[in-house]
Amino acid sequence: MHTLPPVGTPTQGVEAGYMANAWVRMKHTDYDALCRMMSAVGETLKVKAR
Repeated sequence: MHTLPPVGTPTQGVEAGYMANAWVRMKHTDYDALCRMMSAVGETLKVKAR
């Protein structure tokens, strides 16, 4: 599951909650596979704060 706003969308304030802007949720029965999946997201996803 994930939610990612369109490119260029301004971020919401902290009062909107920690999942208001973007989030990625993963689940896998194999811990090592989950670590590889999370690493792939961490190495691929680009985040810019303004």
